[in-house]
Amino acid sequence: MKFLLRCTVLPAVFLLLMQSAIAQQKQGSVQGLARDSSSHQPLLHATVIVSDARDSVVVQSDFTNDKGAFRMEDIEPGAYRLLITYLGYQ
Repeated sequence: MKFLLRCTVLPAVFLLLMQSAIAQQKQGSVQGLARDSSSHQPLLHATVIVSDARDSVVVQSDFTNDKGAFRMEDIEPGAYRLLITYLGYQ
């Protein structure tokens, strides 16, 4: 019985520890303010897209808040493109 318990519990504990170590890999975040380049007024509810620089796959997207601010978390380290779109802007 003790041998069976060790064979079952120890691998399970090891897997939990490995999962915890993998989850603790450093994640990044992207934050900023979207503003008009002329008037410097915040762009309310603008669309913010973070895409992979290699293949343009969208990693995350969100909207700016009432102050033009945005923040996206849990982004893997790497090279990205940031695109902000707003109705009426080119």
